[in-house]
Amino acid sequence: PSYLHFLKRVMPNPLFVFLERDLEEVVQSAWWKDNHPDQIKLKFRQLYQSFDQFKAKHPQKSYSIAYQDLTQKSARLKGLFDRIGAHYDPDLIDFVLSVPHSYAPKEKNKAHHFKDFPI
Repeated sequence: PSYLHFLKRVMPNPLFVFLERDLEEVVQSAWWKDNHPDQIKLKFRQLYQSFDQFKAKHPQKSYSIAYQDLTQKSARLKGLFDRIGAHYDPDLIDFVLSVPHSYAPKEKNKAHHFKDFPI
């Protein structure tokens, strides 16, 4: 929370985007593979609680989105683009989401995925 408050003070008009994910999915992530699942869940519950406290105090500067909103390209994802005043391009979203993203990639060099990047 103190870091978010610091950012709020030094940025002219920030929007904090809070990306959350189901805790069962979080503990399956390669990023957390060397940690005990119960410890990870506890840390994330505390993190999400601090997010909720910040969002309650600063609703105009906060936007919540779930990992599922990204993968399912929900109205909430489009709402994020609307909120920041950015153009929502479904084809570009499809392209970006089709590129494998992983902390523990099977391939070392992923540059070839971007050779046809449309921008």
